[in-house]
Amino acid sequence: MLQKFYDAKYIDSRDGKQKPGKELSSGRTKRSRELNYTNLRQFRKTKVKKGRVSIRRNHYQLRPHDVVLNTKTNKIETVTGVQNSGTVIKFQTGKTCSIKTVVSLYHVNGMLEKKIEAI
Repeated sequence: MLQKFYDAKYIDSRDGKQKPGKELSSGRTKRSRELNYTNLRQFRKTKVKKGRVSIRRNHYQLRPHDVVLNTKTNKIETVTGVQNSGTVIKFQTGKTCSIKTVVSLYHVNGMLEKKIEAI
């Protein structure tokens, strides 16, 4: 996921504790249906933290669910993650190897792609 949402924080007037905006909401999420939830917005006292959206703009060449050929073992393996600032690849089998030993990329994020030589 390249985007994360962080909810605003409010002081609850009932007990004085800090709670996210989702806990102190009206509960109505769909406008097409009439949902009668108790409206807890009245208990929002003061806003402690503003809500924000964080967008991760960088990503590595290889991502989870990519299928690559490992030249060290001569096997086609699935990538589960990247470690050490993108220099080491972790495979679904639990093994790791250097990104330099991977020769070709077969599938990108689980979707069929053309074989790309020399990453």
